[in-house]
Amino acid sequence: MTWGASAVLLLGCAGSAMPQRKGAESGAAPSEAVASAGPDCRREREQAFALSDAGDRLVKTDVGRAVESYTQAIALYPKEHRIFWKLALVYVQEEDWRRAESTLTRAVELAPSFANYWFQMGNVVIRLAEDGEPGAFERAKVPLKHCIEVDASFAECHHLLGLAYEQTDDERSALLEYSRAIELNPSRGFFYGPLADLYTSLGLYQQAKVVLNEGARLIPNEQKNYGALYNVHVLLARLATFEKDRAGQLKALAMAEDYLSEDPEALFNLGSTYAAIDPPLKERATRLLTGFLNRACRGGATGRDSAEQCRLAKSILERLRDP
Repeated sequence: MTWGASAVLLLGCAGSAMPQRKGAESGAAPSEAVASAGPDCRREREQAFALSDAGDRLVKTDVGRAVESYTQAIALYPKEHRIFWKLALVYVQEEDWRRAESTLTRAVELAPSFANYWFQMGNVVIRLAEDGEPGAFERAKVPLKHCIEVDASFAECHHLLGLAYEQTDDERSALLEYSRAIELNPSRGFFYGPLADLYTSLGLYQQAKVVLNEGARLIPNEQKNYGALYNVHVLLARLATFEKDRAGQLKALAMAEDYLSEDPEALFNLGSTYAAIDPPLKERATRLLTGFLNRACRGGATGRDSAEQCRLAKSILERLRDP
């Protein structure tokens, strides 16, 4: 979809194209900015904020028109970082990572003391990296380090920086950043898995187990965290397998099942794990894999990966039924 002009048009309001960092960092509300505008810019600012407000109203019902409103506002008055931020969030919502990055680049130029801008820019570049853009993991380190410089307690920036380090083969720095994220916010469930996985890949099983046990203890037992708690216990089961601890493996898998959602992927993974245990837990594996087939494979699976999982699930169930 084409949404009109570029997000970084620098038109209108003579002399306003270059960022003035003091004003950008002051945190003044749009209405205050309008009140302090000189006579040459006041009308453009008022019109820009009216267009921005229109974008706010449209963003949930007509994304294309919302983008047009924000873009027009920026063209009139390209010094208001909050409008760039709003436009960037729409691009993030639409997973248009490249436009989001270019828009956030302008936002951080105008307001370099806003840590959330740097965080979102780092997040967007990580998404580009995950989509296969060469060098993007290395590039993501820059905004994430800026985020931490602005706000050293921003746990998510430490976590994403850890991911960027891990993906560029700097495991030591990755371990430090992942650990720092957990220290700063131990209730964030998704922080634990990557750190435990990295310890495991380095053969540091005891350190991985400590991380996962801390996650099981500190992640709040609330429905919104069930996915993270499920993952923690599945990883504990995997560690027990490496250590040939069958009792520990079964205990961890039973705990994982307590947090099992209706997500087909989780049903398949846990069911196939029960089937692979020696000897297999046939009843549990059959129940979970049958649930997976009912949810994911009726009417034909979509996508090559889903079709392959459906084929594997049927094959495992046939093997389990054989005497």
